[in-house]
Amino acid sequence: MIGKLLIVEDQTVFRKGLIKMIENHSLGWTVVGEAENGREAVKLLDELEPHLILTDIRMPLMDGIQLAEYVHERKRDIAVVILTGYEDFKYAQAALKYGAIDFLLKPCNEQVLIEVLSKAYDHFREAELAKERALADRRATEEHALRSLLLRLPCDERLVGRVRAEYADKRVRTIRVADYLPAGKQYRESDLELLQFALFNIVTELAGARSSGCRLVALEHDLFALLTDAGETEDGLSEAIRAAIRDYLGIDVEVDEGGSFGRLTPIVRPAVQTAAAGAPSAEATGGSAGLPHWASQAKIKELHTRLATGIVLGRLDQVTRDIETIVSGLAGSSVEDAKIDALTFAIALHQTANQLLAETGGAFDLSERIESLQAIAATEELVRWTREQADRFLHRFQTWQADKSKNIISKTIEWLDRHYMEPCGLTETAETFHMSGTYFSKLFKKETGETFTNYVTKVRMEKAKMMLCNTDMKVFEIAAAVGYDDPNYFTNVFNRTQNVSPTEFRKMCK
Repeated sequence: MIGKLLIVEDQTVFRKGLIKMIENHSLGWTVVGEAENGREAVKLLDELEPHLILTDIRMPLMDGIQLAEYVHERKRDIAVVILTGYEDFKYAQAALKYGAIDFLLKPCNEQVLIEVLSKAYDHFREAELAKERALADRRATEEHALRSLLLRLPCDERLVGRVRAEYADKRVRTIRVADYLPAGKQYRESDLELLQFALFNIVTELAGARSSGCRLVALEHDLFALLTDAGETEDGLSEAIRAAIRDYLGIDVEVDEGGSFGRLTPIVRPAVQTAAAGAPSAEATGGSAGLPHWASQAKIKELHTRLATGIVLGRLDQVTRDIETIVSGLAGSSVEDAKIDALTFAIALHQTANQLLAETGGAFDLSERIESLQAIAATEELVRWTREQADRFLHRFQTWQADKSKNIISKTIEWLDRHYMEPCGLTETAETFHMSGTYFSKLFKKETGETFTNYVTKVRMEKAKMMLCNTDMKVFEIAAAVGYDDPNYFTNVFNRTQNVSPTEFRKMCK
């Protein structure tokens, strides 16, 4: 669970220092943006959606108190930490009524910053977990009402009425599994939950790509109802579901095209009766009509987000730590529970590789994963299996990162060849390529064998030598043309790097 942090500070050096300190520690926060004053920050809120704002108190145009007030009045779910000097501390306390959760006295040392941001992260994490619990309760209640409506079972009329109104315009399909244990597959009855989970993942991914408001509800162990927005484009969805489940799992399903949610009886009831007549009950097979498969979908999304954050920021160490935490956590679960978690993790790795690492290794074979999981009887063996999935992913990540790094440095070199006459500081150039200064500096040295500053100086000196030999420009004009405002400083740098003055070098060319 990664929190998004926006830093608002008008002193550039101090702001960059804060960013560097935060990036050097794993505090649960990623800096998604920075602003010089409150007014700039306000413009970034909708785009960045930060969970925390770290803001100075004294800034032009809009100060930190006014920014906290703006966030509070608009009921934005954003925590605020105020940066303040001793002389402003009393004034800063006014931010408490606008929901500020803490203060940092300037100048702040690294340890104090870590403590405040760690406490803020704990606050953020507890709030997010509370939201997840509330969402889980709400979805469980809603799913119970949907199942009751679809199966004509008794339920609280007020709840049913609310759900009926909310889903009135939905289109309903029923999906029935012909046989979970088809010939040619080595599935066992104990794999039912894994297979149900895999089916949920396939259907929701396919339907979600076509309908923003899709919902899949388990009615029986082998019968599911898919609700989608009636107005969305769904051409070929039913056939796509049949084909994908057959390809990935080797299982055949029947998909009833159905119709409007408002005409439930002719849509769902025949399918329920067919299922009841030809299949054992959920209890008989050890399954459950009410398995919280949506929770696993949410977990896939959360894992994908965590992995994606580390990848986008280029932090192999963070991705590795997150993966190790997940893998190690399996050891405390029962084998059956851990199998679901392991499969969830494997799917999240696959989705991340496909979306961010341009993975082209072929389709993700769910049936192969399930068959390999079914033979596992001990948690230790399951941890090893999961670590193998993780190791393959990390290898892909390292390969992708190496290729991407070379590409970025190549683009940087091309960019410098066009912009050497402009300010080319390390931090500004890193920002141009959407990277942190620290990471960019290490990457540049690794790929080129020299520091970024030395490389910029070398480029400028080469351009200056060309001008000295091929033009009649004066030394101060050449200095300005290659990015030096101070001609004396240019002369000193030229002397130091070329062991000769610009004037003497020009004479040598003739």
